[in-house]
Amino acid sequence: MDNVLEEIVKWLNHFFKASIPVIAVIIALASCFTIRYELSDDALKIKIFGFSVKRLPYRNIVDVKIGYPFWGENFCRLIWRFWDIKSYVTIHHKGFLFKNTTITPENPEEFIRELKERLKIFGIAT
Repeated sequence: MDNVLEEIVKWLNHFFKASIPVIAVIIALASCFTIRYELSDDALKIKIFGFSVKRLPYRNIVDVKIGYPFWGENFCRLIWRFWDIKSYVTIHHKGFLFKNTTITPENPEEFIRELKERLKIFGIAT
């Protein structure tokens, strides 16, 4: 009986070890569909699964434009449309390591227009 239990424990141990990469990939792919961008009173908030993972205060934003930078943080929902450069909005901001954040809002032109309106309130001309 002990051998059977040991074999079951070994099998479960191998099963869970093998499933960790699969679960990680599923979570990563699911997060692409749950990314939301919120323009609050004082910052752009990027949320995944409803949790705020990135906050860009308007006072730190330098420029906003359509396009994809060579280097920066990527919070994109449209990974299957990577060739469509008009889907990406790049926000150039003050930062330490990453100074570009790329997002993919539903309507990039409208998002940029609304963000620039909020930046004007803070006296930031882009």
